[in-house]
Amino acid sequence: MFVTEEPKHFVDWDAHENWAVWNKQFMRGFPNADGGAYIRTLLDVSIREVWIADSIECPTIDHEGIGTTSVPTDEAFDHYRSYLEREIRDIAPDIVVTLGNAASERTLEVLGEPERIHTTRDAGIVFETRPPVVVSPHWGAYNYTSNEERARLTAAVRDSLLTVYDGD
Repeated sequence: MFVTEEPKHFVDWDAHENWAVWNKQFMRGFPNADGGAYIRTLLDVSIREVWIADSIECPTIDHEGIGTTSVPTDEAFDHYRSYLEREIRDIAPDIVVTLGNAASERTLEVLGEPERIHTTRDAGIVFETRPPVVVSPHWGAYNYTSNEERARLTAAVRDSLLTVYDGD
């Protein structure tokens, strides 16, 4: 399971029967997005074999062009926290990879391990929660790093995934 921060695009929640239906539709286009390419660099599996979750299920930014309005982030997380808890419980992943500072902190809070995270510093750190959490930068962070730093961060996350996965 991968947990990212929040949708950065308009989502018409009423158009989907439930979260699983939305996720299935989203995943049809996701492999071509930056996130799909990043996830493929970490795993030797099809992108369709992983579950992508948002730690907040609504955009919190004001963007008129895509129909989103500003929502205080803490308020949004307070509202959606139970959704993330239920999604982790229902999916029952072997490993959770958090993508970005906010997604890492929110996921760890849900799993009872509140922690301040800076993913470029903490990339690859493993938290022994149930399920274990591997910290990763959000794929967007790679737009601001050198090729060497990108390789170092990706290797740290990949190595931790392999260690955790092989340990199960």
